[in-house]
Amino acid sequence: MGAELRIFSMHKKIQDFLSKQYTLHLSVCAQTSQDSIFDKDYESKKKCESSGDSSVSVPYVACCFYAFDASEYALIFKSDSKTKHIIYAKSAPIVGVSIAHSSLKIAHIKGVQIRAEFLNATQSQEELYYKKFPFAKAHQGALWQLRILWLKYTDNTLFGVKKMEFIREEK
Repeated sequence: MGAELRIFSMHKKIQDFLSKQYTLHLSVCAQTSQDSIFDKDYESKKKCESSGDSSVSVPYVACCFYAFDASEYALIFKSDSKTKHIIYAKSAPIVGVSIAHSSLKIAHIKGVQIRAEFLNATQSQEELYYKKFPFAKAHQGALWQLRILWLKYTDNTLFGVKKMEFIREEK
Protein backbone atom coordinates (compact mmCIF):
# COMPACT_ATOMS: atom_id res chain seq x y z
CA MET A 1 0.00 0.00 0.00
CA GLY A 2 1.38 3.42 -1.01
CA ALA A 3 2.07 6.33 1.27
CA GLU A 4 -0.37 9.21 1.74
CA LEU A 5 0.54 12.84 1.18
CA ARG A 6 -1.58 15.57 2.80
CA ILE A 7 -1.51 18.93 1.05
CA PHE A 8 -3.26 22.25 1.63
CA SER A 9 -3.01 23.59 -1.91
CA MET A 10 -4.31 21.39 -4.67
CA HIS A 11 -1.55 19.44 -6.41
CA LYS A 12 -1.27 19.89 -10.18
CA LYS A 13 -1.85 16.15 -10.75
CA ILE A 14 -5.21 16.42 -8.99
CA GLN A 15 -6.16 19.55 -10.94
CA ASP A 16 -5.18 17.88 -14.22
CA PHE A 17 -7.28 14.82 -13.36
CA LEU A 18 -10.34 16.92 -12.45
CA SER A 19 -9.98 19.00 -15.63
CA LYS A 20 -9.85 15.95 -17.92
CA GLN A 21 -12.88 14.15 -16.48
CA TYR A 22 -16.46 15.24 -17.09
CA THR A 23 -18.86 13.12 -14.99
CA LEU A 24 -19.24 13.03 -11.24
CA HIS A 25 -21.34 10.95 -8.88
CA LEU A 26 -23.04 13.13 -6.29
CA SER A 27 -24.16 11.54 -3.03
CA VAL A 28 -26.62 13.43 -0.86
CA CYS A 29 -28.54 12.56 2.30
CA ALA A 30 -32.31 12.40 2.37
CA GLN A 31 -34.39 12.24 5.51
CA THR A 32 -36.91 9.39 5.34
CA SER A 33 -39.58 11.98 6.14
CA GLN A 34 -38.55 13.97 3.00
CA ASP A 35 -39.08 11.25 0.45
CA SER A 36 -42.45 9.69 -0.38
CA ILE A 37 -40.67 6.86 -2.19
CA PHE A 38 -40.11 5.31 1.24
CA ASP A 39 -43.86 4.82 1.50
CA LYS A 40 -43.60 2.48 -1.51
CA ASP A 41 -40.25 0.94 -0.56
CA TYR A 42 -41.45 -0.76 2.60
CA GLU A 43 -38.23 -2.70 3.31
CA SER A 44 -36.02 0.41 3.23
CA LYS A 45 -38.50 2.35 5.35
CA LYS A 46 -38.69 -0.47 7.89
CA LYS A 47 -34.88 -0.71 8.15
CA CYS A 48 -34.52 3.05 8.56
CA GLU A 49 -37.24 3.28 11.18
CA SER A 50 -35.89 0.29 13.12
CA SER A 51 -33.07 2.55 14.32
CA GLY A 52 -35.64 4.37 16.47
CA ASP A 53 -34.90 7.72 14.83
CA SER A 54 -37.70 9.02 12.63
CA SER A 55 -35.32 11.37 10.82
CA VAL A 56 -32.83 8.78 9.59
CA SER A 57 -30.69 9.89 6.66
CA VAL A 58 -30.48 7.65 3.64
CA PRO A 59 -28.21 8.08 0.62
CA TYR A 60 -29.40 9.30 -2.75
CA VAL A 61 -27.01 9.40 -5.72
CA ALA A 62 -27.03 11.29 -9.03
CA CYS A 63 -24.61 11.36 -11.95
CA CYS A 64 -23.87 14.76 -13.54
CA PHE A 65 -21.62 16.38 -16.14
CA TYR A 66 -19.28 18.87 -14.50
CA ALA A 67 -16.61 21.47 -15.22
CA PHE A 68 -13.71 22.08 -12.84
CA ASP A 69 -13.14 25.63 -11.58
CA ALA A 70 -9.41 25.55 -10.75
CA SER A 71 -9.40 29.09 -9.32
CA GLU A 72 -12.01 28.22 -6.67
CA TYR A 73 -11.39 24.45 -6.34
CA ALA A 74 -15.03 23.78 -7.20
CA LEU A 75 -17.00 21.46 -9.46
CA ILE A 76 -19.76 23.13 -11.49
CA PHE A 77 -22.80 21.18 -12.69
CA LYS A 78 -26.29 21.80 -14.03
CA SER A 79 -29.48 20.32 -12.69
CA ASP A 80 -33.11 21.31 -12.29
CA SER A 81 -33.90 22.71 -8.84
CA LYS A 82 -36.91 20.36 -8.59
CA THR A 83 -34.79 17.17 -8.76
CA LYS A 84 -34.44 15.09 -5.62
CA HIS A 85 -30.67 15.43 -5.42
CA ILE A 86 -30.90 19.24 -5.51
CA ILE A 87 -33.73 19.35 -2.95
CA TYR A 88 -31.74 17.06 -0.62
CA ALA A 89 -28.47 18.98 -1.17
CA LYS A 90 -30.21 22.24 -0.25
CA SER A 91 -31.38 20.76 3.05
CA ALA A 92 -28.04 19.05 3.84
CA PRO A 93 -25.40 21.03 1.90
CA ILE A 94 -22.32 18.97 2.82
CA VAL A 95 -22.26 16.26 0.15
CA GLY A 96 -20.08 13.42 -1.11
CA VAL A 97 -18.67 13.16 -4.63
CA SER A 98 -16.70 10.54 -6.50
CA ILE A 99 -15.02 10.82 -9.88
CA ALA A 100 -13.20 7.88 -11.41
CA HIS A 101 -11.25 7.08 -14.55
CA SER A 102 -12.60 3.73 -15.77
CA SER A 103 -10.05 0.96 -16.07
CA LEU A 104 -10.11 -2.78 -15.60
CA LYS A 105 -6.39 -2.77 -14.74
CA ILE A 106 -5.60 -2.13 -11.08
CA ALA A 107 -2.33 -0.43 -12.05
CA HIS A 108 -4.31 2.18 -14.04
CA ILE A 109 -6.90 3.12 -11.40
CA LYS A 110 -7.30 6.87 -10.81
CA GLY A 111 -10.02 8.70 -8.94
CA VAL A 112 -11.10 11.08 -6.22
CA GLN A 113 -13.32 10.95 -3.17
CA ILE A 114 -14.59 14.38 -2.19
CA ARG A 115 -16.47 16.12 0.59
CA ALA A 116 -17.92 19.39 -0.71
CA GLU A 117 -20.25 22.24 0.13
CA PHE A 118 -23.26 22.63 -2.17
CA LEU A 119 -23.74 26.27 -3.30
CA ASN A 120 -25.16 28.35 -6.16
CA ALA A 121 -22.71 28.81 -9.03
CA THR A 122 -21.27 32.26 -9.70
CA GLN A 123 -21.55 34.06 -13.04
CA SER A 124 -17.93 33.22 -13.94
CA GLN A 125 -18.58 29.57 -13.09
CA GLU A 126 -21.61 29.56 -15.38
CA GLU A 127 -19.43 30.84 -18.21
CA LEU A 128 -16.84 28.16 -17.47
CA TYR A 129 -19.48 25.42 -17.54
CA TYR A 130 -21.07 26.54 -20.82
CA LYS A 131 -17.65 26.82 -22.44
CA LYS A 132 -17.10 23.11 -21.70
CA PHE A 133 -20.70 22.05 -22.41
CA PRO A 134 -22.28 24.53 -24.88
CA PHE A 135 -25.11 22.08 -25.63
CA ALA A 136 -26.28 22.43 -22.01
CA LYS A 137 -27.69 25.89 -22.74
CA ALA A 138 -30.57 24.16 -24.54
CA HIS A 139 -31.58 22.28 -21.38
CA GLN A 140 -33.49 23.53 -18.36
CA GLY A 141 -31.86 23.78 -14.99
CA ALA A 142 -29.72 25.91 -12.75
CA LEU A 143 -25.98 25.82 -12.28
CA TRP A 144 -24.53 24.77 -8.94
CA GLN A 145 -21.08 24.53 -7.45
CA LEU A 146 -19.58 21.91 -5.21
CA ARG A 147 -16.90 23.77 -3.26
CA ILE A 148 -14.29 21.15 -2.42
CA LEU A 149 -13.58 20.99 1.32
CA TRP A 150 -11.62 17.73 1.38
CA LEU A 151 -10.37 15.45 -1.38
CA LYS A 152 -8.43 12.19 -1.56
CA TYR A 153 -6.83 11.38 -4.91
CA THR A 154 -5.76 7.86 -5.78
CA ASP A 155 -3.47 7.27 -8.74
CA ASN A 156 -2.06 3.77 -9.08
CA THR A 157 0.10 4.89 -12.02
CA LEU A 158 2.30 6.94 -9.66
CA PHE A 159 5.43 5.41 -8.21
CA GLY A 160 5.66 5.56 -4.41
CA VAL A 161 2.99 8.03 -3.27
CA LYS A 162 -0.28 6.71 -4.69
CA LYS A 163 -2.67 8.82 -2.64
CA MET A 164 -2.76 12.58 -2.14
CA GLU A 165 -5.07 14.53 0.12
CA PHE A 166 -6.29 18.10 -0.27
CA ILE A 167 -7.78 20.06 2.63
CA ARG A 168 -9.21 23.52 1.98
CA GLU A 169 -7.51 26.27 3.91
CA GLU A 170 -9.89 28.98 5.04
CA LYS A 171 -8.56 32.51 4.59
